[in-house]
Amino acid sequence: MTTQIPIKKYKAFTSLLYIMLGAAAFVCDIRPLGLGLGMQSHFAGLFFLITLRIYGWRPAVLQVLLVQAAAVSARPETLIMNAIILLEILSVTALFRSFGSRRLLLPDLLFWVLLGFPIIFLIYYLHNGAIDPGLWIFAILLLINCLFNAMIADACAAYLSIFRKRPLDGARKTKVIRLSQVLRQLMLFGMIGSSFLFMLNTGESVERNVLNEMANQSAELSEALRRSYQSLSPEQVRALELRSALQLGHFRQAVEATSLTLADHAVLYGKQGDLIKQFDFNGRKIEFPDVTEGNGTVLSPSLQYVHHRTSAVDIPGMKWKSTWFIEQVNLEPFTLYLKLATDRYEREIALYYLSQSVNVLYTVSIIGIFTFFLHRSVLLSIAKLAAMTTDVPAKIREGRRIDWLHSNIAEIQTLIHNFRSVTEKLSRMLQESRQLAYYDTLTGLPNRRHFNEYLDDVMNRSEAGPDITAVMFIDLDRFKQINDTLGHGIGDRLLRQAAAKLSDIVGERAFIARLGGDEFVIVVSGTNAGEAGRLAEDVLQGLNEAFLVDGHELFAAASIGIALAPKDGSTAEEAVKNADAAMYVAKQEGGNAYRYHCEQQSGTLSEAMAIEFELRKAVERGGLALFYQPIVDTRSNTIIGAEALLRWDHPTLGWVPPLKFIPIAERCGLIGSIGEWVIREACRQNKRWLDAGLGPLRVAVNLSPTQLSHHKVAEYVEEVLEETGLPADSLDLEITEEVFVKNADIIIEELNRLRGQGVRVWIDDFGTGYSSLSMLKKLPVNGFKIDRSFVRGIAEDTDHLAIVQTVVALAHIRGWSVIGEGVEGQAEMDILASLQCDYQQGYFHGKPMPGDQFTELLQRETVKILSFGGERP
Repeated sequence: MTTQIPIKKYKAFTSLLYIMLGAAAFVCDIRPLGLGLGMQSHFAGLFFLITLRIYGWRPAVLQVLLVQAAAVSARPETLIMNAIILLEILSVTALFRSFGSRRLLLPDLLFWVLLGFPIIFLIYYLHNGAIDPGLWIFAILLLINCLFNAMIADACAAYLSIFRKRPLDGARKTKVIRLSQVLRQLMLFGMIGSSFLFMLNTGESVERNVLNEMANQSAELSEALRRSYQSLSPEQVRALELRSALQLGHFRQAVEATSLTLADHAVLYGKQGDLIKQFDFNGRKIEFPDVTEGNGTVLSPSLQYVHHRTSAVDIPGMKWKSTWFIEQVNLEPFTLYLKLATDRYEREIALYYLSQSVNVLYTVSIIGIFTFFLHRSVLLSIAKLAAMTTDVPAKIREGRRIDWLHSNIAEIQTLIHNFRSVTEKLSRMLQESRQLAYYDTLTGLPNRRHFNEYLDDVMNRSEAGPDITAVMFIDLDRFKQINDTLGHGIGDRLLRQAAAKLSDIVGERAFIARLGGDEFVIVVSGTNAGEAGRLAEDVLQGLNEAFLVDGHELFAAASIGIALAPKDGSTAEEAVKNADAAMYVAKQEGGNAYRYHCEQQSGTLSEAMAIEFELRKAVERGGLALFYQPIVDTRSNTIIGAEALLRWDHPTLGWVPPLKFIPIAERCGLIGSIGEWVIREACRQNKRWLDAGLGPLRVAVNLSPTQLSHHKVAEYVEEVLEETGLPADSLDLEITEEVFVKNADIIIEELNRLRGQGVRVWIDDFGTGYSSLSMLKKLPVNGFKIDRSFVRGIAEDTDHLAIVQTVVALAHIRGWSVIGEGVEGQAEMDILASLQCDYQQGYFHGKPMPGDQFTELLQRETVKILSFGGERP
């Protein structure tokens, strides 16, 4: 996640941090931290290196110049060391950028070994003519100090977010830190840091011990010199006052013999503070400081130390080279000042710091060796395990082998076992998910996704050559009927058997997949029209054989459409669409056949698909409407009901005829939802008319064969009547004769349920179907409607007149009522009345109209609407 920091706030923060780092470096430069025995630590470079990591080399060099200019002004003796630190920053920057290193430790080490220390040794040698042993101690301590600074700067850059260099827009990427780096830095930091603290504490303790020892020895020396002086006669003392060369020689010998090696210089002052004689016991004459004014620092009543003036080329921190320890011995009337020799203590100091430095280097080496073996035995195993477990899903998908390592460390071995177990489970899950993603769960065949990818690959490869690819779209002809009548369980088992049959027929010749429902597709590569046709014939022959499912002998049959790519489609989508169009034509022609694609089929299918798409939107968005055509009682000539007729007013196509969209609705499965909406809306409208006092009134709704075959019409009608509050005797349901051709017993059972609720059932379009008289007497109906083809022109056609007369008479014998449809004139109305036809419907009595217009018609009637009596409406 990216953290956004406002630019102004970020600039203010970085400016303040830059100033704070410079101030800290200045304080450390002029007031270095003392480690004891005169040694000092140099931490100014730490803050310069941190500035280098944060701001880059230009701001870092500017900071060094400003800080060092101020420091040299305050302490001129730091000039050379500050110049070397400036050179350190420049050199580390060059090495850091040239090597592409991510840490300062190695570039800083290279600078001091190759450039820094040689320069220091060269300057000291040119100034003093020799290399002092103390310089080696200083160099070792300085190396440890500078490497510690570089390590701390690296740690700040690695772990502290404020020290990560980032653009001014505040964008920052999360830094990844290796475990080996963390352990190594923690161990080095702990060791070097603890070594500094140890040297700080023990150095001060050793310094106190050395000073106490010097104070005790100087006191003993003073006492011994006083005893030796008291042995002098007054004449000898007088001779000293007169500066007798002989007596001064004897005095020198006595002092030198008494002090042994404790003092290397002495000065004798007279009673008036005048200098009598300076004695140099080691043969080197020096300029003795003036200690008579009390300029020194008192360590004891008789011992003080005086700082000698230092230069820029003196070894930094070696105060034993620039400090004189002076013992004052009162010998009345003289005062003797002894400069104590510090050679022995300097060796002791050098050995102490040498031993400490060796301990640090030894410990660092041990830590390095330990880190190496720790890395080999633990961290390397963890790193390998991390590499093995990186992008495991991709490795499993690509089938790459994972060589699991072995470790003798129990915790790592447990991690390996856990990762291996999880990886194996993930592999199984990926295989299962691939099976679910690419294969049909019901039949085990490749699914639509698998088919699309396979066909895309085949079509892409076929572009490079003349090969023909046949796409065969298969749809089972009688599956929907079987599914509706015998249930989905038997339908699923039939699909499994059909899929197995297709797989056996196709074998290795082609790729077969199930797209969904009862749709299958076969892809044959490198074929021709003849071979595709022969394979289609094999499929039809195989599917025409009986399937035995749960004791039912079922016949599926199929319609097959064949598209030959690239002629019938240069893309996978186009080839499938054209194969589907050819299949649609085969099904329209009666099914159980195959057809090749041609251009005319695409146009027909495109129109049907467009209507289906728009119809789905109309159903979802309430784009359908109900019109109502009045049904009139013949005897009273009054409206006793209305037939609800479905209409679709499309925004661009206008009024779409039911004969055009109802078959499409049945084929695509929308007829169920449309039929349920029609029943509910018609019942609601009739209930509003009844509540308005415009009844009693009956509303008639047409049922499709598909609706009746679902076995849920009676249940749904009961639910709608209860929901709307419409009395059951105010609803008529109309069915056609064709519903009894198949599954007559099941349909009759469903109609009996409706009759039991009080709903009346009518046979619509009577005379146009295939019902026999023996079938008619079994039907649980209240009456039928004579088709308009018999009523229209009844005045001129005696055959039609005879048919209608016979039908009406037959119906009355059975106790049924009769409605004559298609009444378009007075003559037709009068003839139906003379034949005692109970009810009439047609344009002569009223065209189909919206609900609000039908309401106005009812209100204008203002006549009493007769209700049906007994078994007759």
